[in-house]
Amino acid sequence: MPKPSKLYKYKAFDQDSLELILSDYLYYANPSQFNDPLDCKISIVDDINDEDELKNILSKLYKSRAEKRLNEAAKSLHYRGNKTLEKISTLSQNEVEKMIYDIYTNFSFFGDEGSTITEALANAIGSLILSGYNKGVLSLSEDGSCPLMWSHYAEDHKGLCLGYNVPEMAKKNVRPIIYTSDSREVRTSQILKMINNDNSARRAIEESIFLRKASPWAYEKEWRMISNVGLQNASLYLSEITFGLRCKDTTIYSIMKSLHDRERPIDFYQIVEVPKKFTLKKEKINFDNEKIHGLPRCMEEIDLMINEL
Repeated sequence: MPKPSKLYKYKAFDQDSLELILSDYLYYANPSQFNDPLDCKISIVDDINDEDELKNILSKLYKSRAEKRLNEAAKSLHYRGNKTLEKISTLSQNEVEKMIYDIYTNFSFFGDEGSTITEALANAIGSLILSGYNKGVLSLSEDGSCPLMWSHYAEDHKGLCLGYNVPEMAKKNVRPIIYTSDSREVRTSQILKMINNDNSARRAIEESIFLRKASPWAYEKEWRMISNVGLQNASLYLSEITFGLRCKDTTIYSIMKSLHDRERPIDFYQIVEVPKKFTLKKEKINFDNEKIHGLPRCMEEIDLMINEL
């Protein structure tokens, strides 16, 4: 699929959107904040069905996670050397053994019919996989004038839509959402390949987590970038801002005034109603626009008060 040269972000007008606009940041959201509760969730399918192999996978995943955490703690305390590494290895192995012990202790071997210890191990593997991908997601759209997106993400047309140019060097990091009615399954055999350094298996798992959504969301025409959660320096260039049909004139004026002498110029548009049709379109605007031409009005109001006195 060709990578788009421009992508759009629908936003309410608030302090967060001002931060993105004036400071040239992009915000990568935690998937737990998404309006789709199924987004970035996976189902683990156990196609290995071998208790010892599943314990081995779980052990490797957890030990790798524990060693990373302990190494970061030791680094912050300036602990180094072979003894530190040996201690980290011992502590992480102890954590692994306790974790597996807890799974077996909490599993009811005489519980629900059909429930097996291999399922419990596979579910634990799935939880570890998801916890290991604690990444942030920047959601963008290739459609900058979608009425539904204006309603859902831009405060019922009172917000704005940021248009970003996608430079060539950033295109490799922009990936399309795959809309599907199929389940987002990850097989335990894929996870085994991943921990054995199979990059294709790793990519397939990451795609299942971050790049699949249910078919009804296809109208969003979404593309994503993945990075650490929070604000990041922009790798895309803000090139246009479109104001919603209900966006306040004072908001429009304030943003345009803040950016009018920007080194990389920005085009401004506003969504308007097409007469006699159920459609909207965007029109280019500038400071000559009649609704914002007379802003700010503070001096007029002061003169009026003086005259009244």
